[in-house]
Order: sequence, then C-alpha cells, then structure tokens
Amino acid sequence: MRQIIVLKKELIYASIILTTCFIIPWYLIDYYFTNLPDYIPHTNIKINGFVVIIVLIAVMYFFQKKCIQKIPDISLLQVTGLSALVCVSAEIVFQAIRQLVERDTFLGKVFWLLHATIVSSLLSVTIAFFVALETRHPKSIWNRVVPILFLIILFLLKKFTTILPENLWVSGQDN
Repeated sequence: MRQIIVLKKELIYASIILTTCFIIPWYLIDYYFTNLPDYIPHTNIKINGFVVIIVLIAVMYFFQKKCIQKIPDISLLQVTGLSALVCVSAEIVFQAIRQLVERDTFLGKVFWLLHATIVSSLLSVTIAFFVALETRHPKSIWNRVVPILFLIILFLLKKFTTILPENLWVSGQDN
C-alpha cells in the first residue's frame, strides 16, 4: 500500500501515457492510414498488435525504473503488481473508448470489451513481469530462461490442447 501512495503520480502518468499510446496507433492504423495492410508482410503478425507490444514494453521499462529509483527495496512482485495496475487501468479505458467507436450490438460490445480487456491485461501483466525481471535483476540467467520457458509452455499448450484460441498469435478483433 505504501508503494501506491509514494508512486501515485507515476502510476497516473504511466496509465495516461499507456492509454494514449494504445489509442494513437489504433486510430492511425484503423482509421487514418486505411491503405496499410493489416499484417506485416509475409507474417501473421498484425501491425497494430506489434506497435502496441513495443510501446507497452517501453512504457513498462521506464515506469519500473522510476519505481526502483523511488523505492530501492521494492520487490519483483510489487513492481509487477504496480505495472499490472497501470496496464489494466490503461486497457480498460482504451477498450471502453474503442467499443464506443466500433459498430456492433450492445452485447457484442460488452463481449469484446470484456474479452479484449481480460486477454490484453493477461498479456500485459506477463510482459510487465518479464520487464520487471530485467529491471529488478539485470544480468541474471533467469532473464533469459524464464521467457524462453514461458514461450515453450505457450507453444505446447497451443499445439497439444484446445485451451488457447487458434488466433492467439494475432491481436484484436477483425473489423
């Protein structure tokens, strides 16, 4: 609780910056530059999803560095928790704005709001953990092993079970 009080300004700034960084690429790619392809050529990676992940990593890195500067004895889980708070709040605001603009039924909007918020938040928290691992414990062997193990587990889950959706590697809903 002490961390939230000490880092209140940083939490608000990071949430606003992350929300803005979610909205700008979404608007530019989906509504302004309409002649851009949806996917990076020769891959199944959506341009919008790629941009959002890069922005998320950058914002989390700078936010977590600021957390460690203000509270040097902050733990890995506390940094990840604060980052999760930033990610979830930014994602809720972004998805609410996005669903106001999208054309869909009310139930469709509610479904996509909940689906996108939950899935994106889980992905954001996972990325925040890996960034926290790097910022809190630089030059550790676990910085390389844990993400690789996570990707292997994710691949195996996708390959051998029906737990994960088929379109896991592509972001967002198709318009």
